[in-house]
Amino acid sequence: SIAVQPDGKIILAGGSDWEVSRTTLARFYPDGSLDSGFAPTVTTALGGPARIDNVVLRANGKLLNGGTFRLVNGQSRVGLAQLNSDGSLDTDFVPSADITWNGTFALVPEGKVVASGFSTNLELILVRLLPTGELDSSFELEQLPVYECSEVGTNELQRSPKFIST
Repeated sequence: SIAVQPDGKIILAGGSDWEVSRTTLARFYPDGSLDSGFAPTVTTALGGPARIDNVVLRANGKLLNGGTFRLVNGQSRVGLAQLNSDGSLDTDFVPSADITWNGTFALVPEGKVVASGFSTNLELILVRLLPTGELDSSFELEQLPVYECSEVGTNELQRSPKFIST
């Protein structure tokens, strides 16, 4: 996944065999040279390589990241984390620890996020988060279809309030 910041710097997310500080996120200057000052550490619980599948630049300049990881800069974040523009963890955005986020999300108006993951019972869930990462209790689905797969792909919000899962 790629995001471009207003100053032209390019955020590249994914997974690689780079040193641990670069396994999932790197930032490049507009000329293509590596920005060595941007070095968030994103790992699994055992310190191994992780993966970021979805990175989006928010209107406030922060980077919302989703993927397969457990720690960001040494702090617990399971599959969903927000970084400040300098790569430090945004500690004001704290998604629920009761959900195993699968890295799938879409930005919606008012700074909210619709995200999917798995409950503690391993049920697929779709929730809306407030700008702080807290669950938005005003968002309730009447029924959520049961999927026979272990993971859902990228969620995109259409202009009408319907979701597509690919």
